[in-house]
Amino acid sequence: MKRLIPFFFIFIFFANCRDNEAEKGILPEERMISLLVDVHLVDGYTNSVSADSLAKYAPVYYHSVFQKHHTNFWGFERSLKYYSEQPARFSRMYDTVKVRLERLQKVEDKRVKDEAVRKERAEAKKRKRAEALKKQREADEKKKADSLKKAKDSRLKKRTDSLQKVKKRPATKPK
Repeated sequence: MKRLIPFFFIFIFFANCRDNEAEKGILPEERMISLLVDVHLVDGYTNSVSADSLAKYAPVYYHSVFQKHHTNFWGFERSLKYYSEQPARFSRMYDTVKVRLERLQKVEDKRVKDEAVRKERAEAKKRKRAEALKKQREADEKKKADSLKKAKDSRLKKRTDSLQKVKKRPATKPK
């Protein structure tokens, strides 16, 4: 029993010396990874907007990201400093961040490609419909022209027939 007492004190000493991340306000590793992914997405977006929009909206975007992850700028800074002091762990975390960002990029690329294909199909469908309407209109105009020609020919034939009938009748003398 006396041999176990020093081990007990050593165990208590090391347990108390161990950093308790939650007590220091450090975000858990998985939450920090998710937060880093979102921060990098906001960084990417803010790099693509004008300076006026950046000054106006960037703080709002970052604030909404921090709210989503139930922290603030100072909690993020404290966690970032804590994890950056552990290079191996921080490197693993950033490997995960990179994988998630690449996955998001693939999803976005696929969405953009699908949207382009959908638009192209819609345009092709519009062109096909326009061609069909044009052919129908041309066919209708041709029918109309043919019917007008037939009507004109028919009237002309009736006139000719009536003239021939008049010529065939014997002339009557007026009384």
